[in-house]
Amino acid sequence: MNISPRGDGFPTLFILAFGIIWLTARPLPAAPYEPPPTAIQALFGAAVFHDDSLTFREESTVDPDTSKETDLSQMPMLGFVAQYALAGQNSQAGFEGGLLFGWRSRSTSLTSNLEQTTVRIETSLWLLDLSMGLYASHVLADRLRLSLGAGPLLLFATYDGETEETDSQGDTATTDTSENAFGIGGYARAAVEYRLPDGAFMGIGLRGVTSTLEFEKGVDSSGLEGVQGFISYTRPF
Repeated sequence: MNISPRGDGFPTLFILAFGIIWLTARPLPAAPYEPPPTAIQALFGAAVFHDDSLTFREESTVDPDTSKETDLSQMPMLGFVAQYALAGQNSQAGFEGGLLFGWRSRSTSLTSNLEQTTVRIETSLWLLDLSMGLYASHVLADRLRLSLGAGPLLLFATYDGETEETDSQGDTATTDTSENAFGIGGYARAAVEYRLPDGAFMGIGLRGVTSTLEFEKGVDSSGLEGVQGFISYTRPF
C-alpha cells in the first residue's frame, strides 16, 4: 500500500510558528526599557456620534411635504497627538495635545408626487477636533504600553447641502445650504500598544467625546456626543 502524507496544513503551521517566534524572541536589553519623554502618535479610525445630532433634514422647495433626513453620524477620522512627559521613566505623566479630522458625505434622491419632481440631495460634513489634556502611561514587561488621557476640546464643523430638483418638463432648480458650528467639551481616552522591534508602538484605543456643538438643521440640537476608535502608531523620541 502506497501512503502519501498530505502537507496542506504545513504552511499554516509555519506561519503560526513564525508569528509566535517573531512576537516572543528578541535580544535581552542591557537595562530596563525607559521611553523618551516625547512621543508623536498617528491615529486612524472611525467615529460614531449620537444619530440625531448629525442627522440633517433637507426639504423640497416645490413640495414642502417632501423631505429627506440624512444621517452623517458615522465617519472616518485621522490625525495625530503629541505627548510630553513631565515626570517618570517607565511610568510617565505629562501633557498631550491632538488634532483630529473627520468627514462624511452622502447622496440620496426621491420623487415628489407634486408635478412629478425628482429631488437629488447631496450632503457633506467636515469635523475638526482640537484637544489639550493630561495623560499617564506605563510600559509593562518592556512590551505593552498602557495609557490614559483626558482634557478639554474644541470642535469645529461645517455642513453643506445641495438640493437639485428636476420637474417633468426637465427644468432644474438648485438650492444650496451651508452651516458652520462650534462647540466646547471634553474627552477621555484609553489605549494599549505593543512595542515593535524598532522601538515604536502600535495598538488600538478608544476615545469618548462630549461637546456643546449643535446645528440648526440637525434633528437634535442638544449637543454632540460620541465614541471614536483608533489604530495608533506611536514614535517616542
